[in-house]
This record gives sequence, C-alpha cells and structure tokens, in this order.
Amino acid sequence: PIGRMTLAEAPNVAFVFCLYGGIEATSVYAGLIAAGALWSAWSAWAFNAGERASDRSGRTTRLLGIVAVYAIQAAILVYGSSEDAMDWMLCWHYLAVALFFWMGSPRASTGVVFTTASFIAWALVFPTAALLYHLAPAVHIENEVWNLPKFLVATGMILTLLEEQMYKAELAAMHDALTGLPNRRLFDERLRQAFEQVLRSHKKVALVVIDLDHFKQTNDSLGHQAGDDLLRAVAACFARSMRANDTLARIGGDEFVAILGDLPSRAAAERVLDALQHSLRQPLVIQNQSVTVSASMGMSLFPDDCSDPVQLLATADQRMYAAKLARRPG
Repeated sequence: PIGRMTLAEAPNVAFVFCLYGGIEATSVYAGLIAAGALWSAWSAWAFNAGERASDRSGRTTRLLGIVAVYAIQAAILVYGSSEDAMDWMLCWHYLAVALFFWMGSPRASTGVVFTTASFIAWALVFPTAALLYHLAPAVHIENEVWNLPKFLVATGMILTLLEEQMYKAELAAMHDALTGLPNRRLFDERLRQAFEQVLRSHKKVALVVIDLDHFKQTNDSLGHQAGDDLLRAVAACFARSMRANDTLARIGGDEFVAILGDLPSRAAAERVLDALQHSLRQPLVIQNQSVTVSASMGMSLFPDDCSDPVQLLATADQRMYAAKLARRPG
C-alpha cells in the first residue's frame, strides 16, 4: 500500500516542485502530469495483480479515479491557472481522505459521519474560494470561516476516539476476557432476543448447557495456563460446530451454554447437539501435549419443554447434570 500511494502521488510531487520552482505551466507540463497519472495507474495495477477476481471491479474503479482526477488537474492547468490546479489537487486529496476514513471505519457512528462530512467540507473550501475569487472578487470572507472545517475535523476525530473507547469498554463488559465469547450478561440479552424472534416466527429455540468433565483435575495436572489454553481451544471447537446465527457463551469456569434459535423442529436442534458432542472426539494439543476432553450436555426446547427462558435454562441444566451422573462409573 505504501508503494502504491507513493507512485500515485508522483505527479503531485512533480506539480508542486515545478510550481514553487517557478516553472511555467505549459501544455508540455500538463502532458507530464497526464503521463505521471498513467504511470501511477499502471504501477497501482501491477501492485494489485494478486487480488481476487471479485476485487477487480473495485480495482478498476480506483484506477479510473486516479486517471480522472489527474486528467482534470491537467486540463485546469492548460485552460486555467496553476493556482486553480493547486486548489483542485487539495480538493480531491481531502475528498480521498474522507472516502478512505469512511471505508476504513468499522462502524458508521456519529463521530465517523461527522468527521467524514467535515473532511468533505474542508475539501470544498478550495473550489468555493476559487469560484468566489473569480465570480465575486469584492466578497471578503474572514480566514476563520475558511478554517472552520479544520476545527470540525479535529472535533470529529476526538468524538470518534471517544466512541471507540466506549465501544471497546462495552465490548469488554459483554464478553468473556479469556475466550472472547459472550458472557452471562450478553447471554441473557441474546436469549431474550431469541425468544422474541421465535414468538413472532412460531418456530423453536433450544438451549444447550455444556460442562467439561474432570476439568479441575486437568487444570491441576497441567497448570492454570494450560487450563486457560484448553478452555480457549474447547470454545473454538464448539463455535465451529454451530450455525452462524447461534450464540455460544461462557457463563462459568468450565461451563458453556449455546442458544440455538429459529429452529424448525426438535430434529434440527438435535443435529446441532450431535455436532457439539462430536466436536471433542479428537484430542487437543495444549502446550505440546495431547489432551482428551469430554463434556456433559443437556438440551431443552421451547415451547416443547418449557414456557419461559428461566425454565428453559433450568431444564437444560438439570439434563446436563443427569448426563454427567450417567457418565460416572459405578
């Protein structure tokens, strides 16, 4: 990316060097700008040669954008003035910053929207000032007005940083620090949402309570760090066995619970339960040691087994303990 950006900016470096070096803006120089744009586009294409076929349309759009902005800059340079070309260069750079900031932001939060709009306002300052100079030279606007978008960008960036910190804090409050899975708080919220959904769709929701067998002995024999690694590995095994719209949460030391929503039948829930039970059949490698893990599971289904979330969890928990007792020898 750095190489592509450097090559794409080569015509602008030449433009600024010639402008402040006192070189007149001629059609020959405009041709240099156009040639530099084509060189930048070709270089960017070469750097992107390894992209997937699905990315080709986006790559073509980017390259056409490079050629277009430089072609406009060359035309302004030939038919206008070097100052107008400089204004255009600054304008499209800030528009590009606004676009990249928007595309690079993980969420369209208030701060991101405000900052993107501020960058666009900053970009429009340059053509607006040029148009006023040509069309209404008698109109005078104070520099503080032109500089206002800069302060708006700074304000938006601060707001974005605050929102990001709040989001991370909320994420940490709703997820288990060890495995990254939803914790009990988020589990309760997801269960409530699952019940609201099935009540509208008249389908089913299932809970699977999972408790690892003999985890304390494994943790004591291998050490607490190995025990933490084991929990993370087990969580990953369970997550791979579930559907994309299901929820796996860690609600205790070695206790997990799965919410299986939008189920058409009990058989669909049992298929997911079978996948969870089979996920631990292969030994796990923890700190270069092969560890065999087993788990006891209990499942309950709404509305077949229970009428509310509390009963659903209690029933699944009871069935898990019954399964655990049945696995004990003698």
